Amino acid sequence: MAVSKSTREAYAEVDEIISRLDNVRKEKIPLKLRKFFSDEKDKTYTVPIDFSKSPKDQEIKKETLSIIAMLNLKYIESNEEERERLSLKYKENDRKFVKELEKKYSPDKLFGSSPFKSDALEKESADKVVVDENKQNENNKLENVKNDGIFTKIINFFKNLFK
Repeated sequence: MAVSKSTREAYAEVDEIISRLDNVRKEKIPLKLRKFFSDEKDKTYTVPIDFSKSPKDQEIKKETLSIIAMLNLKYIESNEEERERLSLKYKENDRKFVKELEKKYSPDKLFGSSPFKSDALEKESADKVVVDENKQNENNKLENVKNDGIFTKIINFFKNLFK
């Protein structure tokens, strides 16, 4: 699977941020993960991060922020209470995001409410009833065949022959 250019640029931003961390925090991130970001980053991308400004005033990619948040939660933050607070905050943000997506891409909004919608549902339920009745009839026939003895079958055969 090919990694997109945007993702490689985000890796470059993450690698730059990790390189600017103090050694104590940097060492908390596994070497294998740091090497991954270093190897997979877009080496031609100029990272537009100005460390004298706050992160809100930067043009950092959302993907970069997500990766840094995950690294902070999983590796850097050592205070359990702070980890729990961050985890709850991230979960709440995810719920808000999912609600926005559900609202934005709901079937009613995408396709509109159709006057045929209720007719289609009624037809579907009527079809289900017919299918259920057919299954019941087949089951009854099978039970009748099982209950009939050999003599009844022979008599029925001759009756059908003379009809």
